[in-house]
This record gives sequence, C-alpha cells and structure tokens, in this order.
Amino acid sequence: EIRSTLPPDSILLEYYQARGQYYVCIVTRESLDVIPLVAAAEVRAILRLLKFQLSKFRLGPTYLEAFGDRLRTATETHLRELYTVLIAPLRNRLQASHLIVVPHDILHGVPFHALFDGERFLIDDFTVSHAPSSSVYRLCRTKPPTSAVGALLMGVPDLRAPFIADEIEGVARVLPDTRVFLGSDATAEQLRLHSPESRIVHIAAHGLFLR
Repeated sequence: EIRSTLPPDSILLEYYQARGQYYVCIVTRESLDVIPLVAAAEVRAILRLLKFQLSKFRLGPTYLEAFGDRLRTATETHLRELYTVLIAPLRNRLQASHLIVVPHDILHGVPFHALFDGERFLIDDFTVSHAPSSSVYRLCRTKPPTSAVGALLMGVPDLRAPFIADEIEGVARVLPDTRVFLGSDATAEQLRLHSPESRIVHIAAHGLFLR
C-alpha cells in the first residue's frame, strides 16, 4: 500500500534503530530492501560535533569574520561523516530524482539535504522531503484533495533566526492569495482559525521535537 502511493521517480528512505544499530528501508514502487548501516552511538557522536559547530554561528559577525573558513570546513567535515554512514552505503541504489526521508530518533536532527560527499550536497542531486513515518506518508497521499484555497504563512523571527521574516516575504511573493502573520501576530489562535480554510500552511519558527 505504501509503495503504490509513491510518485514516479521517487524513493522513500525510512531509517530505524534496533539493538543499537541503524538500518534503512529503501522503498520504491517496485521493491523494498533493508540495509544495515552504522552503530547509533557513532551517529550520535558525529551529530553532537555538528551541532557544536553550528552553535558557533550565534557568536556574532566578528567571530564569523575571523573564523568563518575554519567553521565551514569543520561543519562540512561532520556533514561528510554523516553522509558516509547514512547515504554512501545506499547511494548507488538511489536511482530517482526525489527522496522522501523518514528519520528515527536522533536522526530527526540530521539535515539530510545538506549531507556532503566531499564535492556535492545531497540537495544538489535530489529534491528532498520528509515524513514522520511511511504510514503517515501513505495516509497523506491517499487523502482526498481539499477544497481549501490560498495559503497561511506564519513566522516568528528572533535574534537566533533573523531571516524568518525574509523567508515569509519570499514565500508570499510566489504563492497566490496569502494570509500572513508575523511576530506576536503569529499565534496558535490564528493558526486554529485560518488553517482549516487554507490549502497550504507554512510556519517558520523554532520548534522542539518530542521523542
């Protein structure tokens, strides 16, 4: 049932952990394969180092001007390490243009589109989307089309994410019939009020993943 809902030229990658090791299910319209990958502890260690490097971007423009090249090199090193353990073992099987990634546990914190093989990022070769599970993905694909129109855009910029306002403005320029709420106007009440009548809901804000 899940395979039948996949669009042409798409592959679903569902990662999961069992007995301290990560595996990935490679799902296409024609097949399903399971590949063992790497110890979860190794992924956790790499991801911790990547988050440490990314946290340095908050240290301000003076720091970035002085250490930007080193910071980028270190960040790309960890992205390459994650690519090596999460993508490289299955790269030759990814004969498609679009990847649907279903993460698991700490992999929800992995920027899959930015994983780096040393020359190209994953997003250079594929369009990438995410789903919370393959079953939820199937339900979304089989849900009847909505009669709602327009788009609801909500953004909460702050010092740690100052370009959220630019993101919302950019999205508003390419979507027709938009309703925009920024900052203190972007409330849960507005979301509940307007989302049922919106075909697209775009939210740009900080978030927490509850495992």
